[in-house]
Amino acid sequence: MLDQARAAWWVAGGVAERVEFQKAILPQWQPPEAAFDLVVTHFFLACFPEAMLAPDAALEQQGFRLQRRKIFDWGLLHSEVWMRP
Repeated sequence: MLDQARAAWWVAGGVAERVEFQKAILPQWQPPEAAFDLVVTHFFLACFPEAMLAPDAALEQQGFRLQRRKIFDWGLLHSEVWMRP
């Protein structure tokens, strides 16, 4: 998947200095402090053990509140916006 993402970036005219592609094992990965503006993951939920896949409760416990939830493309794409009040 990483190779496909990198190839799509180049085809779209992406600039090498603007994007850093990394392969990491989640949830153990610890990014450098303030090093990334955006993190994009493919097959994100496959990176976590099933016991950790209760994100609503975990986010609420950290003080976040769900602002908006949308489901697109017949349930294949989910989008959520969580914010701290």
